[in-house]
Amino acid sequence: MWAQLVARCESRLRTLLYFRLPASARESGEMDDVLQEVWLEAARQVDRFEDRGPGSLQRWLSAILRNKLMHAGRRAARQPLTHSDVE
Repeated sequence: MWAQLVARCESRLRTLLYFRLPASARESGEMDDVLQEVWLEAARQVDRFEDRGPGSLQRWLSAILRNKLMHAGRRAARQPLTHSDVE
């Protein structure tokens, strides 16, 4: 039963991730790396999960995914604008 639950959650997480990552990241296999980070974070914080009814595990995992993506965006190197980009 656990394997089915994980498979269903992962399928939905992949869908969410597909629409949040740029095409270049999807093609490079980065999706698997991000999902692995989500599963590791979930395993570390499993004691913080509160079952609040149907869909609560999916919402909790989706929140972890969104946080991972948000933090990755903050860490990404930002390219300074050149003078020609401003004009």
